[in-house]
Amino acid sequence: MRPKVACRAGDFPFMQALVAAGVGIAFIPALAVEDRPDTRALVLTPTAKRYIGVYTAPGTPSHHASHALLDALKERAAAVRRS
Repeated sequence: MRPKVACRAGDFPFMQALVAAGVGIAFIPALAVEDRPDTRALVLTPTAKRYIGVYTAPGTPSHHASHALLDALKERAAAVRRS
């Protein structure tokens, strides 16, 4: 069975409003789910995986904040793989 995708959006509150209006369902990251009385959040089992890529422009000078972000992402990815 394949779902019929009728709409794609990156505006998570808009997606929840569509669900509240009875248009369908939405897959939204847990951090983006708003507490609304007209929708409910369900946990997927097994959990969905999200792949995140990091891109930098060639030739641009690196910044300490960039290194800190990359280190934090690598640390979190390692923790997720261990769990």
